[in-house]
Amino acid sequence: MEERIAGFGKHPHDRWTPVITRVEGFERGWIVYYGAAEPDAMLAGNAPFIVDSQTGEVHATGTARPIEEYIANYLRTGDPHQ
Repeated sequence: MEERIAGFGKHPHDRWTPVITRVEGFERGWIVYYGAAEPDAMLAGNAPFIVDSQTGEVHATGTARPIEEYIANYLRTGDPHQ
């Protein structure tokens, strides 16, 4: 998970360093929120990740719906978007 988040900001046009800002538990793992270490960085679309505690898989969510909907989808189907 940390490697995936650390990979953000590595694009040549990006000039920010990702940091985990909050972690919340749920019945199958964690919801991981991230932001930029630089206070002047402007991020858009930095949707939280779902990390499955049983498999270690990391799943991107989105910003179009409340996080609770992505969690409910994940618990029901294994995919936050279905």
